[in-house]
Amino acid sequence: MFAACGITGVFLSLLPFILEFMGLGADLIWRVSSGTLAVTGSSLSIWYFMRRRQVAPDRPHNAGSLLSFVASLYFPIVLPMHASGLIYKDSIGPFSIGLVVIFVPVTAAFFASVEDFISSSE
Repeated sequence: MFAACGITGVFLSLLPFILEFMGLGADLIWRVSSGTLAVTGSSLSIWYFMRRRQVAPDRPHNAGSLLSFVASLYFPIVLPMHASGLIYKDSIGPFSIGLVVIFVPVTAAFFASVEDFISSSE
């Protein structure tokens, strides 16, 4: 999970630079980037919950997992509206918030697992 979301986040962070290098305008860069992030983020959210159900079917979701799910609702709601041009036509804002939604829960889960590892080795 950490590697998949981390590599995906890094690629999506570089996507606007790649699109600008290709000569696209600012409006199109942010719309394409937001559309790509919407599809990718929604797929990662679905994959995470399906995978967690396979790994721990009898354990309920913890608060961090549920908060991550609520934050991931940003992908199928706000980002497609930005990609279609309904809101914030040539703004970096929705795309940046989407990247934060990918990186923050993964980082928090990583540090929690490191803490669990350290406490279990003692």
